[in-house]
Amino acid sequence: EESIVAYAPVPGYGWGVIVQQPVHSSLGLAARDTQLRNLLAGYGLILLLGSMTAILTLRVVNARQREESDRRMKAELERQVSERTSELQVANRELQSFSYAVSHDLRSPLRSIDGFSKAIIEDYAGQLDDQGRDYLDRVRAATQRMGQLIDDMLALSRVTLAEMRRETT
Repeated sequence: EESIVAYAPVPGYGWGVIVQQPVHSSLGLAARDTQLRNLLAGYGLILLLGSMTAILTLRVVNARQREESDRRMKAELERQVSERTSELQVANRELQSFSYAVSHDLRSPLRSIDGFSKAIIEDYAGQLDDQGRDYLDRVRAATQRMGQLIDDMLALSRVTLAEMRRETT
């Protein structure tokens, strides 16, 4: 019968060990080694697939967490924009009220100045020289110009409050 033989000397004793094994039983060991290798390769493949599944699962979870975080951040930004918009609307209403109050308070003294300067011109025209009449005419013109400026400022404040309309020109 064919055999596989191996010899190994034993140091210090002067003799050695011989091992003999029939070839057909060695082939069985080789077949078991092949099965073991295949089994280990299968386990390795299972571990690799499990690792890849875990990595992909983590990526999906992270993506969902980022989406949720983005959604919360967007909602917070929208809330802040809404809050700021309402604050701006309140400030605009207060500014409009202030504009009307200021314009009324400014118009009253202007009317008095214009009225009294007109009365002086009408009642005392004969007692005023040309320079005096010129000064009073300038005072009246300046009060009327200031009244027009107040009207223009009020019109501008109304324009900024109005909604924009787009038109083809």
